[in-house]
Amino acid sequence: MRTSPDKIAEPDRQLLALLAALGASDKALLPTDVAARLARLLSISDAAALDAAARRPLSGPFHLDPALPDLLREDLLRTREGVLAPLARSLAGDAENSPIIAPRPPEGLAADQRPPFRPWEAFYLAWQRRIAAAIGDLRRRVRQALVTGSPALARMAHLDAALEQSLGGYSQRGFNTVPLLLEKAYRARWQARDPDDDTGAWLTAFHHTLQACLLAEMDARLAPVLGMLDALDSKDMNTP
Repeated sequence: MRTSPDKIAEPDRQLLALLAALGASDKALLPTDVAARLARLLSISDAAALDAAARRPLSGPFHLDPALPDLLREDLLRTREGVLAPLARSLAGDAENSPIIAPRPPEGLAADQRPPFRPWEAFYLAWQRRIAAAIGDLRRRVRQALVTGSPALARMAHLDAALEQSLGGYSQRGFNTVPLLLEKAYRARWQARDPDDDTGAWLTAFHHTLQACLLAEMDARLAPVLGMLDALDSKDMNTP
C-alpha cells in the first residue's frame, strides 16, 4: 500500500525517536535554536549565497499549472516506493531483483560466533547513498517546477538550492553516524539471542531495525520536498 505524502508526518521526530532507541546521547537529540545553530554552521560564503538567492531577480513568466501539485506528489510517492520496494526485496534475500545484495553469514562460522557487522555497515551505507541520490534528484525536480509557479515559489526554490549546497555536508555527516548506533543494536541482538534458536530470529529483528532506520532517514531527507509541496497549497505563495 502506498503512503500519502500527508502521512509522512514529522519525519525528523521519527528519526530522532529511532536514534534515541538505539542509544544516541540525550545531548545530541536536544532541540536547539534553529537560528543560532545555522549561524554556527554557515560560513561567510554560505551566508552570501543565501543572501544572493533571496535577492535574485525573478523574471518570470509565472503560471502555476493546476495539475502540478498532484503531479509532484505522485513523483514523490514513486520515488519513495522506488526505494522501499527493492530494499524490502533485498532484506528478504531476493538477490536477483535487488540492486544491493544483503550480506550473508560467512560459511563455516561456528554457532557461537557472531557474524561480522562490517558487511551490514557497507550495506547500510550503500542504501544510504541510493536514498540520497533519489531524494536529491526529486528535490531538484520540485525546485524546477516551482520556479515557474509564482515569484514566492521561485524565491523558495532558489533558497532551498542554496541551503542544500550549504548544509548538505553537515547533514550527511550526521546521517553517517547511524551505522555506529546500528552496530550497538546488532551486538545487543546477538547477545540477547536464544542459543537454541537456529531460525536466525535475532538477525530478522535486526533487519527490521535497519529497515526502520533507512525509512526514517529517507523521510527526514524528504522534509524540504514536503515543505515545498505544502507551499503549493498556500494562496500567499502561489499567487503570481
